[in-house]
Amino acid sequence: MDKQPSPQPDQRQQDSRRRKLKGAGVFGCVLLAFAAAAIFGLRGGTEQSTVAATLTSAPGGPAFIPVSTVRDIAATPDSREVYVAHAGIVSVVETATNKVSDVISVPGQPGALTITPDGAFVFVATTTALVKIDTRSRTVVKQINHDYATARTIAVTPDGTRVYAAYSGLQRSWIAVLDTKTEAVTATLQFDPQTDEFVMGAGGRTLYLLRGREGRISVRDTVTETMAAEIRLDGSHTRLALTPDGRRLYSFEPKGSLTVIDTATNSIVARLRHTVGGRDIAAAPNGRYVYVVATVDPRGCVTVLDTTSGAVVEMIALPGPADRIAVTPDGRRLYVGTESDARMQVVDLSRYA
Repeated sequence: MDKQPSPQPDQRQQDSRRRKLKGAGVFGCVLLAFAAAAIFGLRGGTEQSTVAATLTSAPGGPAFIPVSTVRDIAATPDSREVYVAHAGIVSVVETATNKVSDVISVPGQPGALTITPDGAFVFVATTTALVKIDTRSRTVVKQINHDYATARTIAVTPDGTRVYAAYSGLQRSWIAVLDTKTEAVTATLQFDPQTDEFVMGAGGRTLYLLRGREGRISVRDTVTETMAAEIRLDGSHTRLALTPDGRRLYSFEPKGSLTVIDTATNSIVARLRHTVGGRDIAAAPNGRYVYVVATVDPRGCVTVLDTTSGAVVEMIALPGPADRIAVTPDGRRLYVGTESDARMQVVDLSRYA
């Protein structure tokens, strides 16, 4: 029988590094689980315990994409492409190959982006402009300049007719409302700089604005441009996610509690326990799961929660840090980015699609 050739030194080093990264990621998830259990063991209460779950590594190991300083991620409606705002540019990733196929230069530093429901355009909020990108030509077709300001968050209405982009500057903070057909800013709304982010309601009539440090969510009517309600939270919260049908709004606080809100009544219906150190959250397109990404320096972890039972069904160890996530509309892949690493991770979620 022919002998198999021995691995070359560089190959052995790569294999050793992969094993170390995998081990570190699993250990990080274990720390998250024990920390959450310890915190809730002290706090008590009626919240549902959800920290017991299967601990796994990403199936086959996550794919890596050389994209650094990731600030936001969004997938096209057909799940074929992912747009990434990072390091002064917008990169286009083909999901079939997980390779960067194009790089688009934009003015200023991009901080947030969103894609219209028909997939025709990407709107990017940068430090100096609100930019419109044609996804077919992959070029900037419109830019609306403004005073230098930090781009905070952006959202598009479900019918694709309006874009809301929030900025915080030295002199003022505001929300620019853009008519996507005329490409004109139709309104400039006051924006509380203490607001962390907002998400658009499923019908396009409601904007949920998270003031995390204050522990509250303001519900804004986008037709009358008035505040319709306010939701008080337990402690400070950092991120929001809305289910595709718009019926449930999720918000988490870093110590390991996930708040579930009924959007019909704007009331809290449950508080779930997951893991500490949460950085970002996303709802599965089928509405059955919520994904929470967390980091225990320097590794990350994805917690998968069942939205019906509230239970954690899996904790997926990541070999790298994690700050921002996006799920493809087909529910099959999770893209994980961070500002502190030179690569983006891709996790196979086909078993939850």
